[in-house]
Amino acid sequence: MKNYALLLVFALICCKSESKPSNDPNKISETNSIETVDNTNEDNGAIVAIQKTYTASQKDANGTFSQTLSVSWLSEDTIQYTLVFENQSCKKSAIGGKATALKPGKEPFMNSYNGTSFEVKRYQESKQGYKILLHIDSTNKDKAVVDFSFTEDGENENCKPSIVVMVEQK
Repeated sequence: MKNYALLLVFALICCKSESKPSNDPNKISETNSIETVDNTNEDNGAIVAIQKTYTASQKDANGTFSQTLSVSWLSEDTIQYTLVFENQSCKKSAIGGKATALKPGKEPFMNSYNGTSFEVKRYQESKQGYKILLHIDSTNKDKAVVDFSFTEDGENENCKPSIVVMVEQK
């Protein structure tokens, strides 16, 4: 009886299977939801990722768009990001990945966007088909700008995020 119980436990452990959804960060995909992570910061000398979410939207005679950028700082020079955007030319789409600082250890860049100026740290990632440059306020991390460009011909140039100042959602 004892051997039978051990055999049954062994069989249950060996036969247990897990199915995980595909989480390919290199893929542009349609989506209906955004998963966010709790905000945390440095605690007792241990470095813990800081997470922030930025948004921008517009509905007027010039067009309609909305976009949300979620960023987690993995280190001072590396971020994990998810960008969800939608405009008149494309359905809600999402991209994500890991971007690195353009010039780590250098002074922040001063950038101006439609009359709003602030110092930024720039993070970049190049993938097959596109390049993304994220400008994030280096002082308060409360503003962000996405600069997205296609690197291959044949893409719908109108189906991309807008270059606007996005503000942190608190």
